[in-house]
Amino acid sequence: MAGIRAVASVVLNRVASKRWPDTICRVVYQAKQFSWANDYRERNPKLVAYTEKVQRVVAKAIAGRLKDNTRKSTHYHTLAVYPKWAGRLEMTEVIGFHVFYKYPRRKT
Repeated sequence: MAGIRAVASVVLNRVASKRWPDTICRVVYQAKQFSWANDYRERNPKLVAYTEKVQRVVAKAIAGRLKDNTRKSTHYHTLAVYPKWAGRLEMTEVIGFHVFYKYPRRKT
């Protein structure tokens, strides 16, 4: 569940940021952002088992009752990859098999 909460937090953190769209739907369905936003349930029956868990987390997120366990991260990837953008961001957390990042603070 920590991983599901973390991904939901990334979505909410993007909504709160001026760098991203201002609604959950626009963030989630923005082109090439979240591979899970496509409907994989028919192609991957294992994901169906997570539906209820995900729905509970989403309900908490929408209600404003989700604790951010990513320290305001706006990006993440699995441990299996290292995207080009990762080196430009500040790593915040490792949760399960995912690494989370946020934009670094600007130096003043």
